Amino acid sequence: MVFPLRSLVVVAGLAVAAPGLAASQRTQSAVINPEGVPGTAIPALTGPVGTTFTNGISKGLVKTDNRCNFQLTVSGLGLPDTDGKPGTGDEVICLGDAHVRQGTSNANITLITRGEVRGGKLSIRANLATETHQCVPTGGGSNSKQFDSRLACYEPQPSYKPTITFPFASDSTQGLVVGGSFAPRPTTPIVLTSGTFSQ
Repeated sequence: MVFPLRSLVVVAGLAVAAPGLAASQRTQSAVINPEGVPGTAIPALTGPVGTTFTNGISKGLVKTDNRCNFQLTVSGLGLPDTDGKPGTGDEVICLGDAHVRQGTSNANITLITRGEVRGGKLSIRANLATETHQCVPTGGGSNSKQFDSRLACYEPQPSYKPTITFPFASDSTQGLVVGGSFAPRPTTPIVLTSGTFSQ
């Protein structure tokens, strides 16, 4: 079954920051009735915790909308510049995990994105409707529900090449893993994480 996504995997307007959030770093998300229990937990954070994102100094923001757009911007990273070419393996790897329910069916979803670093800044932008044709913009009636979402980004790992169910049209190393299992985790250090319980 194809699961046309209602939006994206992570929460709109969630700030990635240290405890003691400033007024501009609030979180906000919608609430839903999941209409079923998925039975599979979101994968635990694994791998060593890196030191390239410094709480209180580094800043980041995740944005999504009901038009299938995903954006992550981060500054103040202690990572070297990457080569600026997609799919070469030197990119930061981000995994957005969520449960999706459509009708009476459940699925586990991982959105895999990769981003280049330039001057301590990371920027990832994707439109899943364009890249995978698996996202249905809301406002017109998608009946899917997404919840238990979390984003985790890892330092580059050139050997990380999971099987992707719906690869991006622009870069086959990015895309959606859909089904019974979430995508495997990279083994490199975690750069940052954010999450929420519903969207």
